[in-house]
Amino acid sequence: MERPTGAFNDRLPRWSTPYRDSPGMGGAPGWGLPSSSQDIDEDTRKRLSEGTAALNRTSASLAHSIQVAEETEAIGAEVAGELGEQRESLLRTRQRLEDVNQDLSRTRRLLRTMYTRVIANKLILGLLIFLEIVIIVALVYVRFLMKNS
Repeated sequence: MERPTGAFNDRLPRWSTPYRDSPGMGGAPGWGLPSSSQDIDEDTRKRLSEGTAALNRTSASLAHSIQVAEETEAIGAEVAGELGEQRESLLRTRQRLEDVNQDLSRTRRLLRTMYTRVIANKLILGLLIFLEIVIIVALVYVRFLMKNS
């Protein structure tokens, strides 16, 4: 296998034994690493250790991020449920307000009709009182003033 060229690839260490992906192909059991620990120098071990530590930190960070995402999703679902309940409550309240508004409109019309009838009754009553006064005055005039003359 040829090594790719480039500045980054030139800094990579060269392995004396090629890496094997499948277990049992020689080297450390199941890992495809060289069989002798002498083949790996101290610098490479340090890099592998740092890489493993970075991978562990990244894995922990990813696990934390997944946990936060799941908690956020649960909170979002809960909030969405509460918002749905509040929406239904607001819709019921809106319907009740529309019903009350219709009742108020009917009540206003009824009150206007009653007010008109009260005014008409007062006018008729005032007219009847006026007519009674006129009749009483006419009777007094006819009875007392006409007898004297």
